[in-house]
Amino acid sequence: MANRTFMEFFRSQETKRDNFLARLFSLFSEETIRIWCRDPSSPYEDLGRPTIYKLGESSRGQTLDFTLRSRRNGDLFVAEMKCEITFENYKSMTLVDHSQMERHAAGRAFEMFLDLASAPETYKVMVKGKPVPVAGSVLVWGVVSQQGREDVLARTAIRDVLSVEEAISRLAVNRNPEYLAFVEERRRWCDELFDFLASPAMP
Repeated sequence: MANRTFMEFFRSQETKRDNFLARLFSLFSEETIRIWCRDPSSPYEDLGRPTIYKLGESSRGQTLDFTLRSRRNGDLFVAEMKCEITFENYKSMTLVDHSQMERHAAGRAFEMFLDLASAPETYKVMVKGKPVPVAGSVLVWGVVSQQGREDVLARTAIRDVLSVEEAISRLAVNRNPEYLAFVEERRRWCDELFDFLASPAMP
């Protein structure tokens, strides 16, 4: 059945099914954002994974998910993606409050991501071996409610909040050829796997 939201598709009466599909989707969910960034209608371009270093500290850097360049004004942002579909009985799927980020802040990478949001000048950011100036941080979440987006922007220094669900919907509506080919390739791979499992050669 088409035209379902993330919640309608991933939350069913079959927990095993939902967990399996969520884990399968996690294998390529980041790539959907990279494809979206290559779509001319996207407000951002992706330059690759950034590694961030706190100035004055000797600790090693942390590598985040994306470096996003605004198509509007050219500003660069480091971005971190959290797309947890079935975690905590689906409570983490949709961003409704900034407090949902708190448990991620226990990790050093996300802690630095949040710190950079408020003080980008205190960080060195490297992308593909070259230093780049960044203006702050952008959060990417699985599903984003309007309330959640507004709360994060009001209570943190994060500059924008993006939704995986919205990005995929735009790619599908626009019939983005790269995205459609990407989906069909993975559909074929899955079909090949299950065809093999149903009828493998005898050893």
